Amino acid sequence: MNNKLIAAFIIVFLLLGFVIGVLINDIPFLSVSREVQLGAIIGSSITAFTTLVLAFSIPYLITKQLEDKKGIKQFLISEITLFTKELEKIKLKLEDCYKSGAIKNEDKMEINLLFEYLDKKVDSISEQLRFSYCDKSKDDIQELKDVNANFWKKITSGEFMSAKFVKITPEFWKSSFGSYCDCEMKVKMLAHKISKY
Repeated sequence: MNNKLIAAFIIVFLLLGFVIGVLINDIPFLSVSREVQLGAIIGSSITAFTTLVLAFSIPYLITKQLEDKKGIKQFLISEITLFTKELEKIKLKLEDCYKSGAIKNEDKMEINLLFEYLDKKVDSISEQLRFSYCDKSKDDIQELKDVNANFWKKITSGEFMSAKFVKITPEFWKSSFGSYCDCEMKVKMLAHKISKY
């Protein structure tokens, strides 16, 4: 559709030029010096045409580029929002187990599966950032990977995976909740950084 619009502008300006040319020849009080060379008229016409094309196309191209960048940022921020929702599922699962006073192997497996999904999500977001923002996002990609890995290690390392771990203690809950908050905050900060790219 945009190419059609540009073609329509070109056709309108050509027709306008033709009409003006006919009017100059047909209307006696409009006269053009016959000493003007054809090259000067063609040069002026090309300059005027180029100016008009640039005047209409540059704002269009700049607007399109800005809209594309905005769309990429919005997409990445929505991916991060989905990441934080999955992160919250882990916290809610741990909270449910803490409140119930017991954690079963099925609960541990579910938490591990959620972490595996988060790893895939981190890889996806990292690749998209790398593709869209190359060097600008290098540190942010590493920070996202680190914060996710630290949260995963904090929850699943040590006693959590042992068969003897059947109850979430207040200390474990407090530590895991603190790790969740730290991870969530850093991921949300990444969304703010992306909005400023």
